[in-house]
Amino acid sequence: MQVFRRNAGDLRELLADKMYSWKELREKCRKEATRPVIKHCEQSPLQKAHNARIDDDVYNQRSMSETVFS
Repeated sequence: MQVFRRNAGDLRELLADKMYSWKELREKCRKEATRPVIKHCEQSPLQKAHNARIDDDVYNQRSMSETVFS
């Protein structure tokens, strides 16, 4: 959340993996006009449906930032 808050003005999309799938982060992103591209932990059919709607080409771009941080 701290990294998002610091850069919220510059972000159009926030790409993250399932470890960052929490409601408050998603709501904060939407409030700041940032699209959260975070897969849900699949515990219900609705969450599976949300994951199916995520564009894999966009979601897989997160690996580029993970490579930079590592």
